[in-house]
Amino acid sequence: MNTQDVSEAAGKDVLVRSRMESGLKNEAEGIFDSLGLSMSSAINIFFKQVVLHKGLPFEVKIPNARTKKAIEDALAGKNLQYFDSPQEMFDSYKDKSCVSHNMESTKPHLRRQKGAVKTAK
Repeated sequence: MNTQDVSEAAGKDVLVRSRMESGLKNEAEGIFDSLGLSMSSAINIFFKQVVLHKGLPFEVKIPNARTKKAIEDALAGKNLQYFDSPQEMFDSYKDKSCVSHNMESTKPHLRRQKGAVKTAK
């Protein structure tokens, strides 16, 4: 036990053990090291966030079949489309009513509304 582990253990009365893949542990530990965190500190931060959020501090979803297939295809490099610009991508969806094809419509702060009044700053 190093000095960091000893100081972190002060006032803490529970030992938490967990099994995981060694590759996952090593990769996470490298990230924690680059952030200046020990594994114990990172786990404590996670638990504190769970308590603050009264649940997981991020969304966890099981993808539907269509999304799962898209993810698998993308990881395999299949059925990919490439575009030279965002506008070209939006234009490719012109016939699909569920997607806006006008990039400007995604930027409401850039649109001029009819009858809008300018206010002095």
